[in-house]
Amino acid sequence: MQAGGSMEPLPPGTVLERRYRITSLLGQGGMSRVYLAEDTRLNVRVAIKENLQTSHEAQAQFLREAQILARLSHPNLPKVTDHFIDSTTGRQYLVMEYVEGEDLETMLKRTGPLPEATALAWMRQILDALEYLHRQQPPIIHRDVKPGNIKITPEGKAMLVDFGIAKVYDPRQATLTGARAVTPGYAPPEQYSLHTDQRSDIYSLGATLYKMLTGNAPPEAPMRTAGQEALVPPSRIVAGKVSLPVEGVILRALELETSKRWQSVGQLRAALERRGAPSPPPPQPPKAAIAVVTGVIAIVGVVLVGSLLLVSRTSHRPSGTSSMPTSAPAPTLPPTATLIIVPVRTPTPLPTLITTPTPKMPTATLTMDPRFEELNRQAEQLWDNDQRARAVEIWRTILAQRPDYVKALYHMGGYYYELDVDEAITYTKKALQYDPYCINAHYVLGAAYEKKGSKQEARAEYELVIKLDYAASPNNGTRDFIEQVRLWAQAALARLK
Repeated sequence: MQAGGSMEPLPPGTVLERRYRITSLLGQGGMSRVYLAEDTRLNVRVAIKENLQTSHEAQAQFLREAQILARLSHPNLPKVTDHFIDSTTGRQYLVMEYVEGEDLETMLKRTGPLPEATALAWMRQILDALEYLHRQQPPIIHRDVKPGNIKITPEGKAMLVDFGIAKVYDPRQATLTGARAVTPGYAPPEQYSLHTDQRSDIYSLGATLYKMLTGNAPPEAPMRTAGQEALVPPSRIVAGKVSLPVEGVILRALELETSKRWQSVGQLRAALERRGAPSPPPPQPPKAAIAVVTGVIAIVGVVLVGSLLLVSRTSHRPSGTSSMPTSAPAPTLPPTATLIIVPVRTPTPLPTLITTPTPKMPTATLTMDPRFEELNRQAEQLWDNDQRARAVEIWRTILAQRPDYVKALYHMGGYYYELDVDEAITYTKKALQYDPYCINAHYVLGAAYEKKGSKQEARAEYELVIKLDYAASPNNGTRDFIEQVRLWAQAALARLK
């Protein structure tokens, strides 16, 4: 039988183009329906999208979606195989690869918030797909990233679907009328007007990760802009479930002003990698319940350890420094006789909470032995490559030669954060004895105090993270990274109120 002329859903058994036999209706929105169908020529299942909009602009947008998808090839994006207009009814259809699985919106209703490790594993795959779209010439803006448009296959692969309101980016043009749809909570403020760019997808990514980790969508952007609703940090919704570093990444992605967000998917990805644990293998989707939780052990501590040990990753790094391959042998210290051993510095008192310290530092703290700096960089790279035991061995070796080496001390504090919080406090306190202006060490100490339940001490350390002068210590990371550390501290102070 052929398709009828009404706008009612196509009944099972309907054949389109003498090829596609409708099996069932998979879903319907305001602008389109999606059917499961059988391609009788190739004997495979396909998804067929039917355009419900009849305006010229909407039909042009539907054709644009087909053209966008037709030239794309990425493992986390569906492949388009056909586009046609039914000669009898005039309806537009798009034939795509059928992606089995469950969309995240449905999954979250069934399971509640996801463990952080699970959410990040799937988010990395969506970042891959979106970065691929943004690299096209001209860039392709998805404009509808949300849990309902992410499907998780039975194998645990995340697929970004539905390009119904995607557009090819042209900074000189406003958004097509047929593509101005918004999803409350996930659409950034600029999408309610005319102009969107790659940073609009960044906002939607942040909102999606927010929903994955909290079970709640963020407030609508216009309500936030008007001051009628505030964005609640994830850690205040699901206490102890979202690590401070990941929370900081989300909050920056959800900035209302585009200039304050991550400026590219690559930036957002790098921030998550610096602040998160090493990428786990893709998890299997939950069955009757959230089965993947077994792979998550104290994720807050794991992520904090991963991020705190990398706080100074780019600290005063010379330009052009190359990364050390994962397979490189663990570096060893030169013989002691060839080293310039700097005498241990006399501990200096910690700064008070109220008085902002001056940039002037004790002379000894300005002595940065390049040999130890290089070894520290190699240890950080080993840590980043998940060779943590070797990294810790290098930091211990450095401290055997230089007990006052601040970076090794607070890295060890971060290492012990998960294993022994008292030992973490001991190491970071020692680092601060030698360099009381080290913002990274204050943040590690604040996190350790918070984990121990010493809220007053934790608040004092977080306050110092915000107040201390970046230029006062050579042991701080890059200025941009320290600004992120300050954001984490602000989020922690809000949580500790």
